[in-house]
Amino acid sequence: MGILGIESATMVASAAIIKDGNLVGESVQNIIKTHSQRLLPVIHQLLEESGLTHKDLKGIAVSIGPGSFTGLRIGMATAKALAQAWNMPLFGIPTLDGLAQSLIYAEGVVCPLLDAQKGQVYTRLFQGTGRQLNPLTDPMVIPFSALLEQLALKQETVYFLGTETNRYVSDIKYALGEKAIIVGSNLQLPRASNIAYLGEQYMRQGKQNDLYLLRPLYIKKSEAELVLEKRIEEEKHGS
Repeated sequence: MGILGIESATMVASAAIIKDGNLVGESVQNIIKTHSQRLLPVIHQLLEESGLTHKDLKGIAVSIGPGSFTGLRIGMATAKALAQAWNMPLFGIPTLDGLAQSLIYAEGVVCPLLDAQKGQVYTRLFQGTGRQLNPLTDPMVIPFSALLEQLALKQETVYFLGTETNRYVSDIKYALGEKAIIVGSNLQLPRASNIAYLGEQYMRQGKQNDLYLLRPLYIKKSEAELVLEKRIEEEKHGS
């Protein structure tokens, strides 16, 4: 069983192929280039260098958010186009679930962080048992200060990872002290291999998404939508 994983929810563009539970190849690029420039060439290169074709794949798993509005749209459009062209199932994986997967063997609370701008973060808390991660919350957007207040009440170790972790290291240490563990930089970035592994689990569980109904998990409205709503409200009150 071969699964292609696609991750584009942040500035990181990543693609990976797993086959029968084993990682065949992965590309993780944290560079300033648009996802539209990188994703398809990386996918084709992975297939070519691994000696596989799309016929060796049984499904495509794509990160659905939250994250960058533009990045998510590009990743999902790419995944949908390939799934349709190759006639294979598509699996939408929450970005925070994929990120947390890097700490699947942690014992304690796992807290992945992504930038939601204006002092806010996207996160979803997980309880790590040492063998698996169990969700404690739904994906959410929250001021980082409010998140720290919640985590400070917990008595167990809290693991932080994700693209926003390094920005808040001093705040985390001040609020949680020795309870906080900041994971190494090699685990901070979203990875397509985690998306692919979760996609494989979804396939086994029959959690296929409808190609035409699958939508990005934005959680909050875009800046353009907020500006438009504000303008409409102002026009209503002005009339």
